[in-house]
Amino acid sequence: MDPFGNAIHALTKVDVRGQRIAVFGAGPIGLFSILIAQKFGAAKVIAVDVSPANLELAKQCGADETILIENTEKANPWEHDPGVIERIHEITYGKGVDVSMEMAGPASSVNNAIDSTRRGGHVVLFGVKDGDLVIPQFPRLIVAGLTLHCIIGREIFNTWQLSQRVLAQSSNGIQDKVWNVILNGGQDTVLNLSEFDPTVFEQKMNEHPKLVFNMEA
Repeated sequence: MDPFGNAIHALTKVDVRGQRIAVFGAGPIGLFSILIAQKFGAAKVIAVDVSPANLELAKQCGADETILIENTEKANPWEHDPGVIERIHEITYGKGVDVSMEMAGPASSVNNAIDSTRRGGHVVLFGVKDGDLVIPQFPRLIVAGLTLHCIIGREIFNTWQLSQRVLAQSSNGIQDKVWNVILNGGQDTVLNLSEFDPTVFEQKMNEHPKLVFNMEA
């Protein structure tokens, strides 16, 4: 409910019905966002990440398109990725997405989200990284009429109630996707707390987007 609630909060900040959405960062909360987006009426969902494995999970969660960031070494950490922006504009017929969701945090990802958004669109900022951020060509934010939404945590109690209702409706398939895709059917993703081992935990974290602990074992 905690990370799932983060995705619910971020995804409900703007009306996504009929909108083209790009999710930057297909980690656990990004995957939850992709999973929920189409159920909430998004017309198209694009997943962007540096990991091919994460993008494969994004496809299984319902992403219509995936974009791999291949150039991860930049002269400046805030530089956007021209190839990503170009591909998103190709997918959206030169307009850009209606809503960009930045779920990873790197400064370059923030600028990818900003530069991928159409005039009058929305940028939802959830990812957090330390350090300064430079936004090149800052006037574009104003001229293009973009709206930035900074999201933290959840809204009590609205987020919990909405999350509960979404998860309780088994016919939408979200529970099945969470278990079978994000949690790999419980295979190597459910760890017994009584057998906690930091080395094993770190290994499993590198292999799977999300782990859960069995508190009773």
